[in-house]
Amino acid sequence: MKESSSELLFGRLLFYLGEYKTAGTYVKEIAPILLGKDKYESLARFCFDIGRRYYLNGEIDFALDTYYSTLKYSTNHTLVACTLFTIANVYFERNDYERALDYYQKIVESEKALYDCDSLPSAVYTTMGIIYQSMEETTQNIIAPKPGTK
Repeated sequence: MKESSSELLFGRLLFYLGEYKTAGTYVKEIAPILLGKDKYESLARFCFDIGRRYYLNGEIDFALDTYYSTLKYSTNHTLVACTLFTIANVYFERNDYERALDYYQKIVESEKALYDCDSLPSAVYTTMGIIYQSMEETTQNIIAPKPGTK
């Protein structure tokens, strides 16, 4: 990923040198002050990368915090949907099904608002179905029926 500012390049350097915790602190606390709002999308992508590193190292709470920063700085629909999906999966892995469903539902709503169709990957609906089944919510409709059908 090509960063567009020296401030983010410094953070990337820390990240690539294995100092992802320092890079995480940098992008959440210092970089937003140094960057203009026009650079927030690059900052959001970097936050997502750092969150992923935390996640892969088993530091789930730090990962979630960093993913929330991604949502704070991004308006890119694809990055937001990917981040929501990742957050939902974390809660699913923790057996926090209510929270997971909230985030999966946010993805469904954003996709429908943007595309006015059911273009979501099957993984979202499959996981929602698994959650409802484990919660014995078998009457819950995951996919709304088309108008005029039952």
